[in-house]
Amino acid sequence: MARRYALVLAAAAIVLWLGFSEEVLGSALVFWRIEVAKAVVALIHLAGMEATREASAIYHPGGFAYEISRGCTGFVPAALLATAIAAYPAKGRKLAGLLLGVPLLLGVNLARLMHLYYLGVHQPQWFETAHRVVWEGVIVLAVLGLWLAWTTWADRGRGATPRTTRRRCEKRSELVQ
Repeated sequence: MARRYALVLAAAAIVLWLGFSEEVLGSALVFWRIEVAKAVVALIHLAGMEATREASAIYHPGGFAYEISRGCTGFVPAALLATAIAAYPAKGRKLAGLLLGVPLLLGVNLARLMHLYYLGVHQPQWFETAHRVVWEGVIVLAVLGLWLAWTTWADRGRGATPRTTRRRCEKRSELVQ
């Protein structure tokens, strides 16, 4: 079991390293940044606000602009959620967790980017605080919340309760000793 967790964590570290390596995934990352920017501009327009896009930069006619960087794409939180789901000892429900959790998390990220745009246009004094503090915390809580919700659902599917899970862990630790 410990070996599997170590392998999953090593794989996650490699994926995260690749996600921040321009040399390895350069063109794919640029493509993803542009696609995220396109989605944000479309949502901004749906909300009735003005915006234009050039590559991965989003502009307001009043002068505010920001660029979708690698860290703004939602790649890292999605990779962390996927890693947490992969490492958890539940069988048969991992694909469902990934297919529901990752898009939900990416949706939260798009809401974050829209809100930051709104703040940048209408209340620029709050932009940095919201960007560096508030939304970072919301994304962390979203990853944790989605993972905990999935583990609860996955455990129900295999008949596990907190009490039975604790007993299984205790039995395993007795076998190791």
